[in-house]
Amino acid sequence: MQDIQQKHQHPGVASYYRGLANTPAFLDQTWRAVRTHVGSESYGQRKQSLLALAETLAAEHLVTKLTTPRAPGPEPVAAILAVFRYRLIPDLLLDVTLITAMLNYPQAGGQSRFSVAAQ
Repeated sequence: MQDIQQKHQHPGVASYYRGLANTPAFLDQTWRAVRTHVGSESYGQRKQSLLALAETLAAEHLVTKLTTPRAPGPEPVAAILAVFRYRLIPDLLLDVTLITAMLNYPQAGGQSRFSVAAQ
């Protein structure tokens, strides 16, 4: 688990991986395969595309529909939210897509409406 945290440079390990830790052999095998992609150029590009898409969709469909005025939050809260927004959630989506493809379901990654690989 420490390797996952260090490779992703996260303050913690995503609950997805903690769930997979219930089957240590599976976690070890899949993390070794996913680890080779984390930090690669293609992983970074896909992550930036994912963040850009999320920001566009949020601006078009969520932020414009807020009924309450937006107010700045406390600095520590903003920092925690930024970790989730820019680091934990995009990395988790990419890693889950990679693991799904490695389970011999590569088509599933492109078919699910929740997948970051879907076109």
